[in-house]
Amino acid sequence: MKPHLFAIALLFSVLPLTSQPQELPLTKIEKVLGTYANTVGCDFQMDRGNIVNMDIDKDIKNVFVALYIFDSNCGGGSGSWDSNLAVLRKHNEDTDKGGIYVLPKLTMPEISGIGLPRFIDRIYMKNGQLWIAGRIHAPKDANNFPTIPVQAQVQLLKKEIPLAAKNKRTIYYWKSSKDFQGL
Repeated sequence: MKPHLFAIALLFSVLPLTSQPQELPLTKIEKVLGTYANTVGCDFQMDRGNIVNMDIDKDIKNVFVALYIFDSNCGGGSGSWDSNLAVLRKHNEDTDKGGIYVLPKLTMPEISGIGLPRFIDRIYMKNGQLWIAGRIHAPKDANNFPTIPVQAQVQLLKKEIPLAAKNKRTIYYWKSSKDFQGL
């Protein structure tokens, strides 16, 4: 084979490996998030299809955002659970072993969700942004069965709060591009 043809063949054999997205460690994420959720609440549930790998901003890169449902007060009964967004990251030192951990300061219920519907069915990426699809209540809907479908972009926002003359505290919160909480 001629040297330039060999180089082209080598290039095409490597391209599919480098251009394919990294496979998500779904089982590990579900297990780690379930352990976390059951330490702060009860009745953890999630659909492995609701995990995305993304860069949130310049400081929070290559993280997993996952949608999960649980009962934060362990109250039981219909309507006691709600949808939450979690941020998880791979251990830098343990990437070969698949080590993943939850970032509580970026995860609901530790942080708030402003404008998000209580019932989120799906998260997905659209034009490089995180979006949600969920449901809100029609006038005669049961407490735990809303029927009106909604969609919105969601962002994790950061705000510096002054505590004293020289001290600040950074808070994070999820914000929907549409306010579904006031409906």
